[in-house]
Amino acid sequence: MLQLNMMKNIILLHSLNADTVDLWGQDVKQKAEELGIDFLMPSFPTRAESRYEKFDAILKTYLGKELNKNTIVVCHSIGCAYFSRFMFEHKFEPFAFIGVAPGGTHHYDDGRHDYIVDVRKQSIVPDEAKRFVKNSNTKVFVIRSGEGEIKTPIQALFSHECGAEDIYLDGYGHFSSNPKTTEIPELIELIKKLL
Repeated sequence: MLQLNMMKNIILLHSLNADTVDLWGQDVKQKAEELGIDFLMPSFPTRAESRYEKFDAILKTYLGKELNKNTIVVCHSIGCAYFSRFMFEHKFEPFAFIGVAPGGTHHYDDGRHDYIVDVRKQSIVPDEAKRFVKNSNTKVFVIRSGEGEIKTPIQALFSHECGAEDIYLDGYGHFSSNPKTTEIPELIELIKKLL
């Protein structure tokens, strides 16, 4: 346990559909192992079962242990919204927070009428949480790509509101459905720079 508090480690928080786990999450895990860095990718409820309260209950079991002031937290999609709230509510500041394609951070209507509407409503990041992230000692980054008329500006807005270093990568979409997303070399390079 002491070792975790002395060294950097990585926690990856998956997306609503958990596709992160089987796509580029495996590459991050492999690279962390090659670098000798502790890596954790907890499982959270997905799709219609996804709720911030469930995320919070699971993630707080790692607080002060695997999740500490030296942790590099990598989040995908709704994981970014949930983790921003988590930081604020627990007054927790990890070493770094890397949001990949932040989703669920703001309200928008893309014509969907399924479970995603309710999930998005409860995931919206309150302004005070975004201010907390921005004013924290955490190094904050947002990695995003083109993904339609609505989502791309919202991701840029979230990046600005959280005081993140905004990194735009072309051709990745939402980092979930493109064959290119089995790895994100730019993310790996960023992690290496933070170690």
